Amino acid sequence: MDVSRALMIKPQYLRLILKGEKTAELRRTPLKSLGWVAVSALGGCGGSARRAVAVLRFSGCEKVEVDALLGRASEHCVDAVDVRAYLQTRAGFLWTIAEVRLLSDQVEFPYVKGQVNFAKLDEATARNVVANADAVRNEQRLAEVEAYLESLCVHGLPRTSTKRKLQEVAA
Repeated sequence: MDVSRALMIKPQYLRLILKGEKTAELRRTPLKSLGWVAVSALGGCGGSARRAVAVLRFSGCEKVEVDALLGRASEHCVDAVDVRAYLQTRAGFLWTIAEVRLLSDQVEFPYVKGQVNFAKLDEATARNVVANADAVRNEQRLAEVEAYLESLCVHGLPRTSTKRKLQEVAA
């Protein structure tokens, strides 16, 4: 498993992916390469630390017209109003999700202003992500991650990580 990037996804959609209900990611652009990526919640502001919560493997990318996308909502889980607002009249791309693995421990990485879809992971972070990718579905871990994502939906991402805040207080 080679993981060098983290894909940022809105928390409400990330929860559906982790539960296995969302099997395709809807985007405006085609996926440039198939394979494994870490996934993290989208949101917050520049300077915020992100947390990779899982890895997923993309197995395909398909260009789909808006009307056809509306009929495939069971795959991408985006309602018709949001699909039309997001794409307007352009075609969209469905990135097919083949496999999802939760991380046994969330892996923090820095967010660089300007990164929208993907964040590049440094080598140490990428190794940490791979080492924590759990092939066994763990319902307790899923519940913990869902609680974290729910808190992001309500409160948003913190500006600095808890670990960094503790280091600042200790200094």
